[in-house]
Amino acid sequence: MKKEHRQHERIPAQMEPVVMVTEPPPSFWVVISNSILDISEGGIGFTYSGWEEWPDGTLNLSIVVDEMSVDGIPAKVVSDAPFEKGVVSTRRCGMEFGDLTETQRDIVRKIIEWHRGE
Repeated sequence: MKKEHRQHERIPAQMEPVVMVTEPPPSFWVVISNSILDISEGGIGFTYSGWEEWPDGTLNLSIVVDEMSVDGIPAKVVSDAPFEKGVVSTRRCGMEFGDLTETQRDIVRKIIEWHRGE
């Protein structure tokens, strides 16, 4: 058996859910969420800090929760409003998913289960 040489014990980290939104290539534009507020098979609500003007049209959405991630979800912004006032403005964004692949749909379902604590 290997002897442990680490000076400090490793503690498993709790990863916060993350949503990342980008424009389709060749543009490069990124918004990263603070937290996921709600999620369904049809869309997602999340908070983020910063801006108020979203590009028109379909955007690319990625969701990362613990070890699950799903990329390239087509989505469009359906709502965006102030969420909290503070030093940095926090906003709530609602996005509606476009057509998901079967794999994307399966992962979104697993993320929904995780979000419910199942």
